Amino acid sequence: MESVGIRKDPASGEDSEIRAVVLDIDGTLCSLTHGVGTIYHDLLRERGLVSDSAALEAAVRQVWPRFQETYLNTRDDYRTTHAREREVWFEFVRRVCAAAHIPYGTDHAVVEFIYEAFASRAYRRVEPGAIDFLRRAHARGLILAAASNNDPRSKVMVRELGLDVYLSRVLVAGDLGWKKPSPNFYHALSTRIAVPPANILHVGNDRALDVEAAIQLGFSAVLYAPQGGAPSPSVASFSELGDMLGL
Repeated sequence: MESVGIRKDPASGEDSEIRAVVLDIDGTLCSLTHGVGTIYHDLLRERGLVSDSAALEAAVRQVWPRFQETYLNTRDDYRTTHAREREVWFEFVRRVCAAAHIPYGTDHAVVEFIYEAFASRAYRRVEPGAIDFLRRAHARGLILAAASNNDPRSKVMVRELGLDVYLSRVLVAGDLGWKKPSPNFYHALSTRIAVPPANILHVGNDRALDVEAAIQLGFSAVLYAPQGGAPSPSVASFSELGDMLGL
């Protein structure tokens, strides 16, 4: 297995040691316990509202592909703010409810409840081996950070799951002003953690957003693909990621 602990900087030809590891949050450090539609169904049931789990799951599959450009804000070069992120997710909930023919999906109080409750640790699980990896990397002196395209709810999840004790920074798109794959996201990320791109390893579960975009900006990057079989650069587990870094 090829190590990414030391690599050649293409600009200078000099060795660049990995000093910081930045990890995506949803889909990398943690993942959903159930499908989004099933979670929406459970939350609606908590409020005494009737819905159909299968219909909501189908609605999510229908809405998300068409919603991605809005989520990334491709029309405005991936710019974002905390206020925009909140409204975007409110709109997503409304569209999913509409596609599932749930009339109270237009009720602001219902949408806000789903939005806020979705961040609960009750609907997330830490990826196998993630905590052990963070512990070993932290003990080795690596700077560890998390950075997400999502909103401040991701910070809540990281804290509730006990991952923040190993992380020097937890950053979301609104903090940085941009979303992946914008170069501005990665420039701002490097500035916030005060480490040059050549000394950062970025780890995430989306090849285009987390790997290709980062590499183009001079970062090292690997895809987290627990299903296995993904082309290089990728890892199928946090144990494999630790091995790549010589931990």
